[in-house]
Amino acid sequence: MKEKEKWLIEAGMKLFARKGVLATSIQEIATESGISKGAFYLYFDSKEDLLLAIFRYYYDLINTKVHEVGQHITDPKERFIRQLQVQLEEIEKHKEFIVMHAREHAIPFNQDIAEFVFTMRDEMFTFFRNHLIHMFGEERVQSYVTDLTLLMQGMTQVFCEMMLLHNKPSDLGESAAYMVRRIEDLLEGFERSGDKPIFESYSNNSMCLSYAAAPVDPKQQLLQELHTVAKEASHTANDDHLRITLDVLIEELTANEPRLPLVEGMLYNLRNYETLAPIIEKVRNHFCTSSDSSK
Repeated sequence: MKEKEKWLIEAGMKLFARKGVLATSIQEIATESGISKGAFYLYFDSKEDLLLAIFRYYYDLINTKVHEVGQHITDPKERFIRQLQVQLEEIEKHKEFIVMHAREHAIPFNQDIAEFVFTMRDEMFTFFRNHLIHMFGEERVQSYVTDLTLLMQGMTQVFCEMMLLHNKPSDLGESAAYMVRRIEDLLEGFERSGDKPIFESYSNNSMCLSYAAAPVDPKQQLLQELHTVAKEASHTANDDHLRITLDVLIEELTANEPRLPLVEGMLYNLRNYETLAPIIEKVRNHFCTSSDSSK
């Protein structure tokens, strides 16, 4: 990875964590990285491309550390505790990424980002599930493994939220061991009570909703269409007027309160591009009409 690409990833992550993707402009990311706005496009086609790169970069970084530490530990319980400890340490180390993830992961900016987020969730589920099977033995735990995995995930998620919102515990290793001991207690409780597991009938894939089933935000869908048009224009059209107009229009529409006169001005600039007429009409109907009706 080139050094400037890494700067953009780190700068974008900090700004997205602080302001959110929609409220952050490409110019702000470029300025924070010490490069020009034009240079940004040498590395990424859009903010969505940068967001996906951020997810991949930090997810791979944390994942690599977690898996490296477990390579030479043979005892399953000890390996689980140590890997969980490193996971917590990396979350503490990269707080801004976790904040950004919590802010943005529910917003399907595009298919690639949505699929990657769901892949991360599935892999985390599998990580916990496999550790529990290795630690307790498949025969003993198979009836309860999905329930125990979800309970482990829930406990870890709450712990991480407390760690991010407040001061971290003094000993993350002991915290990891504590959570693993609680799972041991839960398994023994299941065995004593004879309670039937609730979630065992669900498959891995049902742990989270599919992208296709997620509700579609009309504004996000429209912005994605505009991003696609802008991306195609940057690659195929030798037309600075078109590219700049689309960039300005997108940045204005992603603001919390888009300035209607500026939006109308950019749409007027696009009036002679016949192929853009359908999306121009969509933008006018969604943003301009809704703004007028709210007055």
